[in-house]
Amino acid sequence: MSDLRLEIDHLALEPGTELRGDAVWDLDKGGRRVSLRLFWFTQGKGTEDLTVVERVELASGRARDRVRFCLAIPILGPYSFSGQLVSVRWALELVADDESLVVKKDIVVGPNRREVRIDREPA
Repeated sequence: MSDLRLEIDHLALEPGTELRGDAVWDLDKGGRRVSLRLFWFTQGKGTEDLTVVERVELASGRARDRVRFCLAIPILGPYSFSGQLVSVRWALELVADDESLVVKKDIVVGPNRREVRIDREPA
């Protein structure tokens, strides 16, 4: 059975910093495509959007491997935030082949490495 893992150094980051970690895979056979996708997406009412910020091919041709990665978090965001009608989330995916194997890790991108909360009414 195939296995994909993402080991991320920090799950909460500030804009303009680097997302670092290891992509680990143990696939049934070698020669498969393996890539990373850093993206943000919206959730909530209305049309859901998804923007891939960076895509990196990692495939080494080996069935088993561990690859260190470093991806730049855009300085202009958007920030992770939760609102009453819509939220913005960030994630990193490790994908093998034609998306038949995917593992996803949610991350937070914001000032002071925190999600901006706008889902509460002011006190």
